Amino acid sequence: MALSLTGAADNTRITGFETIDLTGSGNNSLTLDYASLLHLVSESTSGAGFRTLTVTGNAGDSITANLSGLGFTTSSSGGFTTYELDQLRLVVSNDVNQGGVTI
Repeated sequence: MALSLTGAADNTRITGFETIDLTGSGNNSLTLDYASLLHLVSESTSGAGFRTLTVTGNAGDSITANLSGLGFTTSSSGGFTTYELDQLRLVVSNDVNQGGVTI
């Protein structure tokens, strides 16, 4: 399954997500950009006021996210990589291929 949330004419209708789980049969992929990430988490907040989307999955799953030129930083802890800008966080399981994430 390939889920792309970029370029939608009205991606503001998909909001309030905390987790996307790519686990399943076959290799699954998720494609995001800054606007779609912002809309996905616009209504959900977690610890310390951060708006966070967590992406989980297994070997063979992948994420593509164009976050370049915005000032995102990365850190890794507890089996996850966190991409952070101000109060916005994208947290991705290290089991998921992140080769397509650009910051």
